[in-house]
Amino acid sequence: MARPHHGSATKHATPSRVGILTAGLLVAVTMLVPASGRADPAGLALLGKLPLPKGFKVITSMGWLGIDVPNRRFYVNLDNDKGDSVIAEYDVRSRIPTLQRTVPFDATITPNQYGVALDSAGHRMFAIGDPPTGVGKVIKTLDLTTLKYRPKPWDLETQLPGFDPLGITYSAHDKRVYVAGMFVGGIGFASGLYAEPLPALPVGVAALDAATGKLVWWKAIPQCQMLGGHFDWGAPVFRSARYPAIYLFCVRPSNQGVEAEYPGESGLVRLWIDPAATQKDASGFRVEFFPVGGHFVSGAGISVFATFDPTAERYYVVNQSSTTPGMWAFDGTLPAWVGFVGTDNDANYGLGVDPTTGHVFVQGSMDNVIVTAGRATPVPQGEKFPYSPTSSGSLWLVDGPTHRVFVQMQNSTIDVLLDRTSVNGPDQPIDYDSLTSNVPESQNTVSTFAGDAGGFGARVLMVGGYGGVVNPLVEGSAGVAPDSVGGFSPGDRSITAANVPSVDLRDTGAAASAQAVAPDSLSQNDYATTQTRVQDQGNKVSPGTGDQMAGMLNWQWPAATCLDAGDQKVKQSKTGPGGDSSVLCDLNKAVDTASASYTGLSDSGVTVGSSSFEATSRRDPKLGIVTRATAITKDVHIVIDGGGSLIIQRVEANATTYAHGRTGTSKAVWKPLVEGVTLRDASGKVIFTCPQQCDPHELARQVDESELAVKLRVLFPSAQMRSTPHGAFAGVGKTDPDYWSGLTMNDDNSRAVPAMQIELYNDYGQKSRLVLQLAAIQATSIYGISLLPTFTPGPVGGPTLPTIVPPLVHTLPPPTIVGVQPAPQGGVSILRRLVHGAGVLVRSPLDAVMFGLVCLLFGGAAAVARRRKLLASSLEEASR
Repeated sequence: MARPHHGSATKHATPSRVGILTAGLLVAVTMLVPASGRADPAGLALLGKLPLPKGFKVITSMGWLGIDVPNRRFYVNLDNDKGDSVIAEYDVRSRIPTLQRTVPFDATITPNQYGVALDSAGHRMFAIGDPPTGVGKVIKTLDLTTLKYRPKPWDLETQLPGFDPLGITYSAHDKRVYVAGMFVGGIGFASGLYAEPLPALPVGVAALDAATGKLVWWKAIPQCQMLGGHFDWGAPVFRSARYPAIYLFCVRPSNQGVEAEYPGESGLVRLWIDPAATQKDASGFRVEFFPVGGHFVSGAGISVFATFDPTAERYYVVNQSSTTPGMWAFDGTLPAWVGFVGTDNDANYGLGVDPTTGHVFVQGSMDNVIVTAGRATPVPQGEKFPYSPTSSGSLWLVDGPTHRVFVQMQNSTIDVLLDRTSVNGPDQPIDYDSLTSNVPESQNTVSTFAGDAGGFGARVLMVGGYGGVVNPLVEGSAGVAPDSVGGFSPGDRSITAANVPSVDLRDTGAAASAQAVAPDSLSQNDYATTQTRVQDQGNKVSPGTGDQMAGMLNWQWPAATCLDAGDQKVKQSKTGPGGDSSVLCDLNKAVDTASASYTGLSDSGVTVGSSSFEATSRRDPKLGIVTRATAITKDVHIVIDGGGSLIIQRVEANATTYAHGRTGTSKAVWKPLVEGVTLRDASGKVIFTCPQQCDPHELARQVDESELAVKLRVLFPSAQMRSTPHGAFAGVGKTDPDYWSGLTMNDDNSRAVPAMQIELYNDYGQKSRLVLQLAAIQATSIYGISLLPTFTPGPVGGPTLPTIVPPLVHTLPPPTIVGVQPAPQGGVSILRRLVHGAGVLVRSPLDAVMFGLVCLLFGGAAAVARRRKLLASSLEEASR
């Protein structure tokens, strides 16, 4: 009787084995998932250390040769205490790269961080080195298949005598090698060149044919006083992947600790090239210079190290100032400096960038590393992770596909870090046209509107405070205002003449403010603190005396303000010595105005004769919201420290914006004007003059090419004029590049675009410059038209339900949705729907395996249940 049951049990035993097999497969698949996917927490994690070759327990020096990402190889040059020098090759496909081979290294060349350039497709690497004769420099080609140098190095001394190449980059697109250096007779970094105070040295860039090594062209860079680099690393030079351009960094000549010997400005140079250019073409290459403040000198002399994100066209350079240490970020697509990430101190020697995520890694101090989203605008301060790079002093290499950072330690090891921090995406721009239905105004519509304007006649910004003027001697004190200087606290200062912060007209109210002379908030706080101190001390001597004395110290140019929220119009005027201001707010008539003027403004060699600003925002029945603004500055005189002067008779700007909520009704207009300019050099000779309307580009060019360029810069910003297709918005203001650059470099958060901007440099350890902005305007008009809800009659005696009409009718084609599409309705089989539903869960091969195994588990469980049911039925039949 039992045998049939045993036979039945044997017959249905397969499902239980399937369940066991499925569980085993799940465990196996889980073990196959990369450890980084389940074990590594979000953040920065230390995975381990790179294995070193036998006999290299003590490493006297090491130098990166680079990561060959397409071929998944990593190369490093190692020297030990026994005098051995090798190139070590690692396979980066494993979690901790494995050592593949070591090859004795050619001792006639010493590669550095920026002295090598990789050609992955050609399996070769170009390296700057010394020839056996010791005269000049050569470029050798390292064969990555043998890890040995190919014969016949490229001799640069015979092709370009006196040129000392310090940085190198390779362009696969151009099939050319580009080197940057200085014409110093082949002395190079090894002589301790950057450890001594030297005058400006000629800087140049040369292009070599990547197949033959022959010189194709070279060009001097007069805007560069000295090529920025380090005697151990070379000079950072990068070829853009997006534009035909080369980036190199320039510094003001200096010695180890004092930067007061030489005037000028450090900054980034972008050289525009032609990939097929010859020597004849090179003379016409355009050079752009983007100044930046900071200290680029370490204990060993000039010290510049930088990295480049080719995907986002962003350049990062470390500032080693003891007062303002950190990292500058530059966006080549804008182009503008877009952020500064501060570090704890000037022990910020490490720097790297992930070309996949755009994350930037910078050594914050001796005990932490900062990770920040380098592609955000502005670049955030990032997140600190406790880690001790022990003053690694080098560029950190990053493997983009795996997000691993290789950190060269000074304790003879190479750490492997894994970055799993989040990535910040860019903000999406506002769609103003979503505010309007693009229909005519009628009794079935409701309208909303807003008009805003602001700006000033003239503004002087003292960036960095009074320190650069008071004590521009050494890096540690330059740009820092001592507490004893006039009782003023350190920080940026500014004074604005003919200031109209805002004219704001809306459908809910009208507001405006104007002031003949306005101080910055920091100075205003210092002023209020002084008043309080005088008041308290006076009242202690005699009750009431302090109150009278404090009243006498009130700011002489009070602000005129108004606000009309629908009650009645408000009009106000204020006067002060040499200036006045007035405002009018009238919501009933939908008009809002403000004006301010001031005669006489002088600060640190800058004098402005007079300035004025007036703005109006009005609702017009035919044009919608119309916002107008006019700024005028007259009789500007600038005396340049060390000689030279600039005189400007008149600077004017006019802006108008229109918006009426329908297609074709928005418009933005901006018209700048500069008249009567005279520029003189230190000897009093006239360099440039234009009695009538001036060509701003010609004036800027004359200043850039003169000897005054080290102290003076003249800019003519372009306005960002935007009007949306369906008439909801029109605006005039600073372009995004100018805004982010001004915010980063000059701590200027105003969106008003000046018709002319003049910068006088006195930078030393940190930013210390005077910026004069003339005739600045920002104006916007916003108008929205929306349909009122329509109502459909309901059942008799029942409620009436509203039907909301879509607020916006676009003529754009429907968007293309990437990903899951909605299932078709009707005529679709259940099996097809199940397959489609499963596709939602399957997004990768691993997901497919996991999904299949989960289904198998459920199937196994169902089979086991059926087996038990059959077994129970058999037992029941047997018992009968």
